[in-house]
Amino acid sequence: MGNYKQLDSIPILKQTVNNVDEFYFTDEEKANCLNNHFTSVSQLDDSNSHLPQFDLKTHSELSNIEIQQSLIEDISSSLDLNKAVGPDYLTES
Repeated sequence: MGNYKQLDSIPILKQTVNNVDEFYFTDEEKANCLNNHFTSVSQLDDSNSHLPQFDLKTHSELSNIEIQQSLIEDISSSLDLNKAVGPDYLTES
């Protein structure tokens, strides 16, 4: 199988279903495997739950949010990776 473990990566995942082992190598396969696992063990019946009342802090609202990949790439490419991160875990540019 080779060494698929990289720095900052999730190792190869193995899932056994009906005595058949499946291995997950790519980030997408691992994400889907973990998502399937956690959703299968985390089912919560909140149909009778109600959110508590809370006071509005502003009358402003976001009605539309647009995210463009090119803008995210521009911003993230300008970050200095040699600087310490702040409380939002991002470096200041």
